[in-house]
Amino acid sequence: DISIKDTIKVKNGKLRFPAKNTCGALGFNVDKFICFFKFLASHSAYDRPIKVFWTMQGFSKAQCALALFHESSLRATWALQFMPASSPAPNYDSHCAYLFVRNSQNANKRDGKYLWSFTGRNPKGGVPCASCPRVGVTVDIVGVAIGTWVNEAKLECVNFNIMGLKAPQQALWLEQLTAAAAAAGYPFKAFAVEKDTAGSSKAGGMRRNIMQMQLASSAPLFMTDAGSLWGDLVSNHRLHLGLPTVILLAESTTFVNASQPNATDCLLVRGQCVGPGQNPYPVTPWECYSNRSE
Repeated sequence: DISIKDTIKVKNGKLRFPAKNTCGALGFNVDKFICFFKFLASHSAYDRPIKVFWTMQGFSKAQCALALFHESSLRATWALQFMPASSPAPNYDSHCAYLFVRNSQNANKRDGKYLWSFTGRNPKGGVPCASCPRVGVTVDIVGVAIGTWVNEAKLECVNFNIMGLKAPQQALWLEQLTAAAAAAGYPFKAFAVEKDTAGSSKAGGMRRNIMQMQLASSAPLFMTDAGSLWGDLVSNHRLHLGLPTVILLAESTTFVNASQPNATDCLLVRGQCVGPGQNPYPVTPWECYSNRSE
C-alpha cells in the first residue's frame, strides 16, 4: 500500500538516510529530523505516509533521546494524530473503555484462576523493560483494579486488546475477571477487539494496528499495563488532551497499582513518567545523555 523509495532506517541505533539530502548527519538533533522529513516529503510523488523502519535494537537508544529532548518529544506526542478507520471496527463499542494488554497471555492458572502476565519493575532501575521479570497476577485481582476505574469513569464496558489466547480460553479469562469486579461492586461487560492488532510486518496487520491506536486514543478511558511501547504513543497524546489514562503496574503477585500519571511535564516511557533530565535506562552499555541542551 505504501511505496516510497526515500526512507529513513534506524539499525542498532545508527540512522541511515538517502544521499542528496541537505540536512547533514542527523544524530539526535530535532531540527535535522524535521529537515529530513521535509526532504522526504518533497521527494515523494504521492500524498502518502512516509514509512519509517525501526529495528528493535534501536528502541532504548531512541527513548534516551526522547528524554534528552524532553520538551520537543512532548510537543511531538501532543501533535500526534491517528487516521480514522475507513470502516467500522469489528466487535468494538466506542462507548466503552479501551484496555491494551502488553504481553501475550496464556492459559496458566494459580489456584484455579487464570493469570495475567505483567511486566515487572526493572531490577536494575529505570522503566520496565522487554527482558524484565514477568509477574503473574490472578485475573480476579486485576478485575477489581480495572473495575474501580471503569466505575469512576461511569462506564459500563471495556474493549480488551488481548493477544495469545484462543477464543474459548479468552472468554473464560474475561469471565473470571469481570465476575470478580462485579462481586466487589464494580460490574462491567468485557469485549475482545479484533485479534492480532498489536503489530504486524504485513500491510493489513499494520492498518489494523493503526486503527486500534486510533480507537484507543479517542476512547472515554484508556488503560494499559506498564512496559508497553504501544501504549506510550496513545497515552502521551491523551494526557495532553486531559483524557483519562491509567497505567497498570504489578507490584507483586497479589497487588496491581492502577494509577493515572501526572500530565505535567510527564513523558511516558514504557508507561512510566520520565521528567526533564531523567534517564529511563540508567544502566546501559551506551552513553545516554550529553551536556547538550534542547
